[in-house]
Amino acid sequence: MPSEWKQEIQECNDETAKRAQEYWKSDQDKQAAAIAAPLNSLLTILTAYIRKQDRYEKGKRSREITTIAGLFFTAAFTLCLAVVGIAQVYSFIVSERAFVVPVDTNFTNGLIAKENPLQVWIALKNKGKSIGSIDVLEVAITHELSTEPKYLGAQKIAYPPIASGERFERPLEFDTGWPQQTIDQLTHGVLDFFVFGRVKYRDDFSWFGPRVNGFCFKYLPGPISGPHVFEPCRQTAYTYSK
Repeated sequence: MPSEWKQEIQECNDETAKRAQEYWKSDQDKQAAAIAAPLNSLLTILTAYIRKQDRYEKGKRSREITTIAGLFFTAAFTLCLAVVGIAQVYSFIVSERAFVVPVDTNFTNGLIAKENPLQVWIALKNKGKSIGSIDVLEVAITHELSTEPKYLGAQKIAYPPIASGERFERPLEFDTGWPQQTIDQLTHGVLDFFVFGRVKYRDDFSWFGPRVNGFCFKYLPGPISGPHVFEPCRQTAYTYSK
């Protein structure tokens, strides 16, 4: 075979192989493009969905925070209203309650040697606005006060209810029989004399038990014939309200 023919055949084969390779590459590119297009579309959809979910989650968190803050402020406002309401009710109750307290005491007949029983009177007054129903008035006398009041042995005296602003006096009797020497010691300030006790009472607002007022009066030395004067004791343990 002539060499020219061999060369033409070789060139033809090379051209055919080259075109085949180009065709195969083009076909591969088309197939890759055909696969990439849906993948890119899916990726775009997924990206958009993720962004949408992110925006939704951020919005959701923002709404949740707003809702929680709203609930907190609503609860705080409601609590404030409740506190104000309770304070107003408490103030009203305090302003309307009874307040029964001993306001005065003295000897009924003055200081008389060997008088037995010793006669003393005590006056209770209701300084509040409601009627005070007295449970019991406990009264005792002594020449020396202990650190804390001891009401054992004190007289227990019944009292009628006392209306607002009313004053009610009650006579008391104590077994003493003091000799003239004791009377002289009292009038010259050598010996002290105290009247002390407590009053338990109720009113319309006594839902958890009676109120209690402690009291104490000290005799001020003076002439035997009078007038006799008592003043409130300075010992705070004896004078209280609860």
